[in-house]
Amino acid sequence: MEKRGKGSSWNLLVDTDAKVKSFDFLKLFKENLIEHGHLKSEYVPLLFDFLNQTNTFEETLSEIENQLQSNQNTIVLNLQKNCLKLTVKELTFEDQKQILKEIDKDLNTIIHDSPQFSEFQNDVKGILTGLVKQNVSKENYNKFTIEDTDHYMDLFLSGTEVAGSCLRINGDPSFNKCLIAYVFDGKNRLLAVKDKDGKIIARSLLRILWDDKEKKPILFMGRVYPSLVDPKLEQGLVDFAVKRAKKMHLTLLMQDATKPRYTNPVFSFGSLDFIPYEYSDSASTSRVTIGKFTIDSSNIVFSPQGQNVIGTAAQIQEVLDKIKLISE
Repeated sequence: MEKRGKGSSWNLLVDTDAKVKSFDFLKLFKENLIEHGHLKSEYVPLLFDFLNQTNTFEETLSEIENQLQSNQNTIVLNLQKNCLKLTVKELTFEDQKQILKEIDKDLNTIIHDSPQFSEFQNDVKGILTGLVKQNVSKENYNKFTIEDTDHYMDLFLSGTEVAGSCLRINGDPSFNKCLIAYVFDGKNRLLAVKDKDGKIIARSLLRILWDDKEKKPILFMGRVYPSLVDPKLEQGLVDFAVKRAKKMHLTLLMQDATKPRYTNPVFSFGSLDFIPYEYSDSASTSRVTIGKFTIDSSNIVFSPQGQNVIGTAAQIQEVLDKIKLISE
C-alpha cells in the first residue's frame, strides 16, 4: 500500500496537558441518536421518549419493566433499559463498562436480523474501547505526532481508524457517501493525531468557511473523534488548530459552550458539482448535507485581534481565491 504523506506535523503532545473529563452518556445518546440519526425512534421508542424529555427516567424505566413482564421483544427492551441506566451520572467505571458490554451483547444477538442497529452498535463498540483505554495507564506519546493533512488516504480513513465514526468505509452508505467531499473539496483538511506507525488515533476536520455578515473567511474545527478520547490528545488538536489560525490570521471557531459565543452564522459555499454530499457534525440542519450548509451556533477559540480583525488585505485575498476555486 502507498505510504501516506506526513503533511505538516507538530510534536506537541509531550507538552500538552489537560484534565480528565467525566463522560456524559445522556449527551452522547442525544447527539448520536437524535441529532446524527444513528438509530431511528421507531426502533427504540421508549429510549427516545426519555431523550426527548417526553417521559422522566422513572416513567420510562417503569414502562420498560411493564413491557418486559409481558415478554415483548425482550432484547430491545433490555437494550433500552441499559441505555437508560448509563445516563445515571453516579455510575462507577466498572458499572459503565459492564452495562456497555451487556448492550454490545444484545446488539450482537439482533444485528443479523436488524441491520438498522449497525450504526448504534458501532457507537457502542467505540465507547467501550475508549472507556477501557481511559482506565489504563497513560500511553507514552513521545513518538506521536499531530498532522495537518489532505492526503487522500488520511481523509478516506478518517472515520475508519478512529472508533465510533459513522464515516467508516465499511459503514452505512447513507453516511460514508460523504467521504468523497473530504478528498476533493479544498476547504477541508484533517487534523490527526497519529501513532508511531502512522495510524490515526484521534482527529478533527478543519474547514475554511465564510462569515457573510462580516465578509470574511474563518476556520472551523469540527468535533473530535473518537467520542472517548484522552483529553491530552483532544487538547493537542485544539492547540494545533490555534497554531494554524495564528499563521493564517483567521478566527478559529468550534462548538464549545465553555468559550465565548460567536454571534454570526458561518456557511459553506458547497462542494464540486459531481460531489453532492458532505457530512458536518455542526451543520444546523441535516448532518448529511447537499454541499452547502450553515452553522448557526459556534464559539471563539482564537481571534487574531478580536472578532472583527482577520489579517492583511493580501492574506484575505489569498483565502478568498482558494474559496473561489472550491465553489467554481
